[in-house]
Amino acid sequence: MIYGSDRYEGTRIVPEALAGRSVSLNFDLSLFNFTPDAEAAFQYAVSLLAPHLNSSQLVRIQAIYGLPLPGGTLGVCIPNSDMDFSVAAMDSTWYPAALSNAISGYDHQSTELDLNIFIGSADWYTGTDGNCPPNEYDLVSVVLHELIHGIGFISLMSMEGGMGKYGDPDSSNFQFTTFPMPDFDHLPGIYDRHLHRNGDDLTDGSIYFNPSISLGQALRSDSIYFSGSATNQLLGGQPAKIYAPPVFQDGSSIHHLDEDAYPAGTSYSLMTPYIGLSEVNHSVDSLTLAILSDIGWGSPGLDQTEIAFSDVRVFPIPADRVLRIQSHPEILEYRLTGINGYKLLHEELTGSTYYVEIDVEMLTPGSYVLLVETIEGRFSKNILIY
Repeated sequence: MIYGSDRYEGTRIVPEALAGRSVSLNFDLSLFNFTPDAEAAFQYAVSLLAPHLNSSQLVRIQAIYGLPLPGGTLGVCIPNSDMDFSVAAMDSTWYPAALSNAISGYDHQSTELDLNIFIGSADWYTGTDGNCPPNEYDLVSVVLHELIHGIGFISLMSMEGGMGKYGDPDSSNFQFTTFPMPDFDHLPGIYDRHLHRNGDDLTDGSIYFNPSISLGQALRSDSIYFSGSATNQLLGGQPAKIYAPPVFQDGSSIHHLDEDAYPAGTSYSLMTPYIGLSEVNHSVDSLTLAILSDIGWGSPGLDQTEIAFSDVRVFPIPADRVLRIQSHPEILEYRLTGINGYKLLHEELTGSTYYVEIDVEMLTPGSYVLLVETIEGRFSKNILIY
């Protein structure tokens, strides 16, 4: 969900160069009540996201334009969900349908849409050139924001009567969706598994009972962070600050990056909860991509069957018994971690090492993060193990 801030921002972030990068995330769109210009803007937003992620499965979307959404809401996205599919990295955890399909390579709910997007009635700029006038909201920026919610940048945390809770959303949120409301059974989403306060996981029931006043206090503490291997590496070892103001805001709190930490016009402002008049953001920034990588999408913009980075190859993916790294330049170190950053396998290499075999047969099937450091630099990649 994103709100208009009703103040002139006038900031503009243009798309990053995508030359030579093929579309690797494909969408099936059903658009209702869109004008031709608005439809073109929606499709352009899709084209900005598609090259960054990988999936063999279509992402099926229904979107409705020009609805009278309440309270200055410009856009809302509600994704379908799936849990405990065969190669899920974490059990008893909800994944947005597009993500579960991407991880497993299989469409688990082929008769249902993957996400619904609702676009409000507003003074919209429907152009795709980023030259939004001072008295209008940029439709491309709002659609891009909502698309990213729909593929996983979204929480199941909520508040009721001062109690914080998760996996128990208001059923009214689903009354307009094309798919039935899942029985979330008081379980968290994969995004929620990465949230913490003062180093304590919000989904650790021994610390924050669900529901509880203590969890409610945490959700309003202005000290919630998202932690994951790719995110922390990008931010120099630090987690990303999440929007958790003292007054809980349905649809904004926890679902977004912190507005003050990443203000309009700065590199990481796409997934903050407010957009100003004339504010334009047509770039899927590296922090957003790192968070998506940490929840299971894998390293942004790279092919899932083979990594090519400074003459480094990692194969096969998916892996079964042995994961291989072949590199020139020399390999200095590798680490294989869980998606929460917990180190599982680690080796510092000596001498001139250009080829490594990692025994992964004993690992539980699911998604992991491989970090490889060479004499020329380092990279991370989500690895699927069967």
